[in-house]
Amino acid sequence: SQKEVSIYLKIERSVLSRMLSNKSIELPWGTEVKIKDLIPGKKKINKERVYSLIYENPELSDWEIARKLMELFNVKLSRRSVNQYRNELKKNYNHK
Repeated sequence: SQKEVSIYLKIERSVLSRMLSNKSIELPWGTEVKIKDLIPGKKKINKERVYSLIYENPELSDWEIARKLMELFNVKLSRRSVNQYRNELKKNYNHK
């Protein structure tokens, strides 16, 4: 996350945010991406973790997924948040 990068670089988080604002890079295969998109936040990371657990174990309940997140990643996420991410995943899947 930007917070972790700012700690590593020993600069204020707001300074890092301003440095990255409106900046992009071109990847070797020609795609241009915003630098901020290369530094995911906690929410995005947790969503990806939930998505992978759902993909690997679709029969798990929201509560069980929340418990697995705590066991595997030491991340406390409410059952309701897991449910929200599950619904977003279904919604995105149905649109494709």
